[in-house]
Amino acid sequence: MEELRKKLMEELKNKLGEGYEVSPVDVNKNNGTILHGISILLKGNIGGPMVYVDNFYQKFQGTNEEIEEMIDYILEDIRSCYEIDDEELQRNVYEYDRAKEHLRVALCNYEANKETLSSRPHKRILDLAVTACIRSETTPVRGSGFISVSNRLLQIWGVSEEEMFDIALENTMKEEVCCKLSDLLAQEEGLELPPGVEIPMYILTTNDKRLGASMLLNVAALTRIAEELHSNLYIFPSSIHEVLALPEEGSNNQIAMQKEMVEEVNASNVSPEERLSNSVYYFDREKQEVTIDYLGKPLSELNR
Repeated sequence: MEELRKKLMEELKNKLGEGYEVSPVDVNKNNGTILHGISILLKGNIGGPMVYVDNFYQKFQGTNEEIEEMIDYILEDIRSCYEIDDEELQRNVYEYDRAKEHLRVALCNYEANKETLSSRPHKRILDLAVTACIRSETTPVRGSGFISVSNRLLQIWGVSEEEMFDIALENTMKEEVCCKLSDLLAQEEGLELPPGVEIPMYILTTNDKRLGASMLLNVAALTRIAEELHSNLYIFPSSIHEVLALPEEGSNNQIAMQKEMVEEVNASNVSPEERLSNSVYYFDREKQEVTIDYLGKPLSELNR
């Protein structure tokens, strides 16, 4: 990893010249995942793009041709990035009246992100934490498209944490997407179930399918699903991007198997930085309340 980063930095410095500062930066992402970045800053600018070497390293076979392809790919993104007005981007973040319409909430695992959460406004809910971020369509170099709200940024805005979270939650709930698994399979995979056969599973996410696990906070959507299924719900954390809702009704053995599968799926199919929890949640449609039904083991114990 480090050797690849050094090679890419050397090539970028040669291609970009003295007008840019190219430096290594390790970034602490969700669940304590460390990504190995290269910061590319045009001298005189406040911020610039970040390239994550990890994305390239997974497929890197060690050839010079691959290095050249990586450099071309990065340079294309850099050019796109610096077509953005840097001053305009900064104003969209630091001026609250402009930033508030782009505020969103996100969920993360509380225990796995304790250190990071100490510098961010957050609310604890169950075994999770609610944080806030700014959605930016101009995030440089194919980034996540989100800028986390820090304690310092909240201080600059001069607004209360309560007001900020109220607006972020309202904005996020407007982006709800709820669909049946059977409808999604028919739409994306062309798979149609036999007449009269239904899969009683709903997928809850956002319209851009990013940070959609925040829909665990959407009581109105959960209530609609519960009423349609005439049942309380089990809610499974697919990732930080979506949750799955299933009816409570079913055999005890089936439900027990589903709960055990959460840890297995997290360990084998979900990247560490996108895992939400090993727990299973329960929605009571009469109380309109989400609780923990099954407390899974800490995320840090996966893949040990």
